[in-house]
Amino acid sequence: MRRRALQTALIAVLVLTLLCGVGSLRVWSGQGWELVMRGAGNVRIDRRGATRLHITYQLPLKQTWHDLRLFLVRQGWRRVGLSNVDRETLMTFVRPGWRGRSREVLVVTTDSSHRIVDMQFGHCATIGIWAMCI
Repeated sequence: MRRRALQTALIAVLVLTLLCGVGSLRVWSGQGWELVMRGAGNVRIDRRGATRLHITYQLPLKQTWHDLRLFLVRQGWRRVGLSNVDRETLMTFVRPGWRGRSREVLVVTTDSSHRIVDMQFGHCATIGIWAMCI
């Protein structure tokens, strides 16, 4: 009787572990698509590890650099101004991550025509008074 209960418990743990793993893989593989505007062309999403993304695409027709900024702001991104960087082709955004212990960082650049978008996405984690970006 005990052996049967132990086998059932072990199988239940294995099934739950498998389901969690599949769910995590599904979330990881779909990550980044929320940053792509609907109707964008030539979309490429390169995953660099578990926490970094490199996304490039062509803006949809009739969409501008300003529309891209509004698209990101609606998703909770807050623009950060950097005084020593060319503002014509670069925008930097941040948004809070998990329970205030991390921060998501998004650096968006475009070509001179403002049609090709290049995004670098990463995380910064806070441990005590130290911050580390990955």
